[in-house]
Amino acid sequence: MRTKRALPALLLAMIAMSAEAQVGEYRNKWDAGFSGGVNLNKVGFNPRIKQTYQIGPGFGAMIRYTSEKYFKAVCSLQLEANYKSLGFKEQVDDGTYSFARKMDYIQIPLLARMAWGKEEKGVQFFFNAGPYASFLTSNKVEKEGDESSFTGYQHLHDTDNDFDYGILAGIGTEINTSVGRFDLEVRYDYGLGNIYDNSKKGYYSISNNSTIYARIAYLIPIKR
Repeated sequence: MRTKRALPALLLAMIAMSAEAQVGEYRNKWDAGFSGGVNLNKVGFNPRIKQTYQIGPGFGAMIRYTSEKYFKAVCSLQLEANYKSLGFKEQVDDGTYSFARKMDYIQIPLLARMAWGKEEKGVQFFFNAGPYASFLTSNKVEKEGDESSFTGYQHLHDTDNDFDYGILAGIGTEINTSVGRFDLEVRYDYGLGNIYDNSKKGYYSISNNSTIYARIAYLIPIKR
């Protein structure tokens, strides 16, 4: 639990330091763009629920401020607003029923970004990390089978929390061209909140989102 509390504070401190401390070659560049991709999500339940990945789309918009080049690393801050389709899908071995919960979120990440390679025309490799906040916009159940099969807590009760938060990290490649920047990235989002009540009165002690997100982004310069 101490680690969960410490990680967001550490990431926020990293972001603040990158914004305030100009110790490398000064940059003042702004880029904006949009992204789209695919989410593979599970929920970390305790007591455990056997699951397969819930697959859903994701897309969003972003703005990036590049502040400096420190040695060979180009340092930036990136603010995003993303739609993400998450949730969970039960793995039913005998196939007698199917049950999935689809949960749509608006996610707001603030990321520290470090990139190595060609700044203008060419290829960069980059690493993103930072905290995010998410707000539930839609929550629905998809199920098939006899009603007598749906006896679990997750079948009979709606989720409790509309707000989620966590940390994410991603690695990728950016291709810089004369018509814009193209990012290919894979991310891992780890939820620090719970979709069900995890107090002493709650059934689940843990019910956090865990997401693999593969995406493509396109950005264009708005200030150089």
